[in-house]
Amino acid sequence: MIELNEETKWILGRPLFECGPYAQRLRELGHDINFKAEDEQAHVIHFFLSKYEEHGENWRSYASSYLRS
Repeated sequence: MIELNEETKWILGRPLFECGPYAQRLRELGHDINFKAEDEQAHVIHFFLSKYEEHGENWRSYASSYLRS
């Protein structure tokens, strides 16, 4: 189970309007994301949580590197 802490609260608290640009970049990188706002939000939050689960406190740098690739 993923711990609820400041990082995971930040991830889970991403508002819908902030997720669109991340979703678009993930599409450009080959992710299959529907254009429905709720799908974009779910995919972006899942992406961030996956990076958190894999890299812990350093998840942001790994997510940023991936998004810049």
